[in-house]
Amino acid sequence: MFIGVPKNGSFQQEAIKTYENTGLDLFGLDTNSRTYNQEVKDAEVYLLRPQDVPWAFFNGEIDSGVTGYDLLIEYTLGEDVEADTPQYEVLMDYLLGEQSKQETSVYEELGFGDVEIVFATGDRDILREDAVSVATSYPNIAEEYLSNKFEDYDLVEAEGSVEVFPQFDSIDGVVEVVDSGTTIDENSLEVIDTLFESEAVLLGDLDDEL
Repeated sequence: MFIGVPKNGSFQQEAIKTYENTGLDLFGLDTNSRTYNQEVKDAEVYLLRPQDVPWAFFNGEIDSGVTGYDLLIEYTLGEDVEADTPQYEVLMDYLLGEQSKQETSVYEELGFGDVEIVFATGDRDILREDAVSVATSYPNIAEEYLSNKFEDYDLVEAEGSVEVFPQFDSIDGVVEVVDSGTTIDENSLEVIDTLFESEAVLLGDLDDEL
């Protein structure tokens, strides 16, 4: 069995616990090693960036992996998704929203890593404008959101310290992940809209693999 575990960060230990709680024996996994592909008793483990786990899963490189729901959606929105595929199931689940949410075998919510994806700005009146310029590390999610809110928009892709971008005259706001909200507050931004809530998810049906 091939599994994807986040190679660092807060998700890593929780992901390992999740797999061990299913009965997988991962004894011997060295999370401090620079060897990112390791064989342990019950699995071959790939230590991956969380944002790379969806690609590895949907391309058949791993049987299961732990990532964030936000990263799963960002990946899926960037793909040419065909009907009757696991990606299509994920996409429809997201686009239909909570009221139409269906049971899915593609992923399972794990109850940790809770965050929100938000639209934040220093100008509450921005929603009255026809055009907006937004910085984000989630270009696919931001594009899907902004296309339903504004006649015209410009996206600036950024990684890290995204909340500082509205300090530039050319940037109106951000579509970004929020944990405690402290960074948003300290950069004089206000959350105008919460796109969706996110948490860690387990990709794959382990019952089929064990």
